[in-house]
Amino acid sequence: DLNISDPDFVKLKPLFHYFRTVRNCFGHSNGSANQEYVNYSTSTEFSNAILYWNLLSNNDAPILPVVSIGNKIDLHVTNSIHASALCYKLGSIINDALVTKLGDEGMIRMAIYYSTQCSYHKYQANNHKHAENAVANFLRKYNINQKKDQTRIDMVNYGLWGDCKLHFRGKYPQH
Repeated sequence: DLNISDPDFVKLKPLFHYFRTVRNCFGHSNGSANQEYVNYSTSTEFSNAILYWNLLSNNDAPILPVVSIGNKIDLHVTNSIHASALCYKLGSIINDALVTKLGDEGMIRMAIYYSTQCSYHKYQANNHKHAENAVANFLRKYNINQKKDQTRIDMVNYGLWGDCKLHFRGKYPQH
């Protein structure tokens, strides 16, 4: 449990719930409003989230449709863009919380796994000659900017360097 208390996350989460409710209406009711949608789209919690989004983004959120039960929900492209921007904002907050929860050692463990052992990750190590470069490159994807020497020192301090080298050389024997 990340237990995210970031004020933006807490105040914007109702907007995410709204879009999830819309998605459920499209997925299960052919785009027609159900009781949950009608109740939620007229709630104070939802209205406050829209006001907060407007304050945070210095823009007015696109008009979100309010309809009665059984009527079609008429979404526009701007609503999709709004939902995407909201997911990006919430995802960034969740990512920051995850990096904090994992800490340095946890992030390095994850970087070792995905950069030296996992064959399906897009940041795999096949373009690096040294294990520490592969791990440092992965960490940069999470805005953890370490030089390869510091990454190696941290892996040694956490007792991970030997296993990292073995995995790297096992997967990339040409290096």
